[in-house]
Amino acid sequence: MTHLENYTGDYSGLFGRVKGIDGAYATIKNIKVNATTISGNNYVGSLVGKAEEYVLIDYSDAGTEYVNTANVNGNNYVGGFVGYVGLSVRMLGAFDNSGQVTAEGNYIGGIIGQLVAGAGTKSTGSNTYNFGAGLS
Repeated sequence: MTHLENYTGDYSGLFGRVKGIDGAYATIKNIKVNATTISGNNYVGSLVGKAEEYVLIDYSDAGTEYVNTANVNGNNYVGGFVGYVGLSVRMLGAFDNSGQVTAEGNYIGGIIGQLVAGAGTKSTGSNTYNFGAGLS
């Protein structure tokens, strides 16, 4: 997906808020975002603002790592790929962030803004890196 523009509210990203239903996983597979800037308030990521629970983000068979080059800006829960990762969320594959991630508040990260303790998140991203210009 290219030329993505986001508004400045909560839940910004290609998918603002994602949640599975009754234990069934909502699946995002091999979708790539090509944008220059993703901005929002709370829960901001280039791919998903808030992955609440039972979400599978799968790039394991994409052949290469998923590279984010977009700059991601917000206040709280801001990540290069996902702003907030909740219960039973799985991220499979390799994720590389080279965009700058900036936030005014709390919970900021190059790949994930906040990973909930005890979330049970599984990642096979052994080649996952953050090369962003800096976190602030």
